Amino acid sequence: LFHIVLSGTRARVEQRIAIVRNLSEHTSTEFRELALVALGGLLQTGHFTSSHDFSFGARSRDFGWHPTTNEDLANWYRAALALAEEFCQKGSPFRLKTRAMLARHFRGLWMQAGIQDELVALAKRFARDEGWSDGWIAVRMTLKYGKDGLPQPSRDLLQGLEAELRPQDLEQKLEAYVLSQTYGHIDVADVEAEEETGEAIATTLHSEER
Repeated sequence: LFHIVLSGTRARVEQRIAIVRNLSEHTSTEFRELALVALGGLLQTGHFTSSHDFSFGARSRDFGWHPTTNEDLANWYRAALALAEEFCQKGSPFRLKTRAMLARHFRGLWMQAGIQDELVALAKRFARDEGWSDGWIAVRMTLKYGKDGLPQPSRDLLQGLEAELRPQDLEQKLEAYVLSQTYGHIDVADVEAEEETGEAIATTLHSEER
């Protein structure tokens, strides 16, 4: 019901977001968890499949609303991103999980959603607000695996964002290299610079501890 295609519903994105907000405010833990699942659906950009037959019932349906222009596409993901940012506010019980979720969806959103400016602005806010190590890994992954489809202006934006999100202190480095749950070990981000090898990182961590 919350995917941009194959939802089987003509509900507008604003209507679906209203449902997610209602779920997030529910007293039941299970309903609040459903809010996160639904938000993940709103942010999804690919691998859509459906085995449902939407023609059943007294009121026949089709495959549901789908974007017909690039602006339709961007408006959907702008709305989903704005909701995700709400969930990331300080004091929100969804803060940590939503920040990690945004990192997991970052590459798809960057490559397919038409909201690069919005993603840059959000990432910079996260960088000022305790950093975003998972986002830094996501940016590096996008640079690595999306390189064949990245025009130079997009690559330049990502490289600037990578520098801004790069872990600065011991706590952020531990989070990125050891504690991140988004992609696993930092090796998947293809650390290229000689000063960022595992041995150098370990030396840096030990020196900062002292």
